[in-house]
Amino acid sequence: MQRGKAAKIAFCRDTIYRVRMKVKPMKTKTNKTLDYYLSLPYTIELTPDEDGYWFAEIPLLPGCMTQGRSRAEALEMIDEAKTLWLETAIEAGITIPEPAELKSA
Repeated sequence: MQRGKAAKIAFCRDTIYRVRMKVKPMKTKTNKTLDYYLSLPYTIELTPDEDGYWFAEIPLLPGCMTQGRSRAEALEMIDEAKTLWLETAIEAGITIPEPAELKSA
């Protein structure tokens, strides 16, 4: 079932609120921008579902998940979910986890 953009934003904000109440993260002021966070290599986990849909999530961003009718649609939608999650976290002053740097061999 597809959700409209307003519903996705509400879902992201509600998820971040629930995570915030559990973890009680400190509000921080950062100079890092949305573009900075969007450029980071967050790991995306894709899982095919029994009903033919694909489930996508970014484990490092609690509650950042979606589904799509195809693998391509799920990847497109997780990019939108990541953007909404990061925008909401920046606005709320929540510390945003960053992926660990990969070490080259």
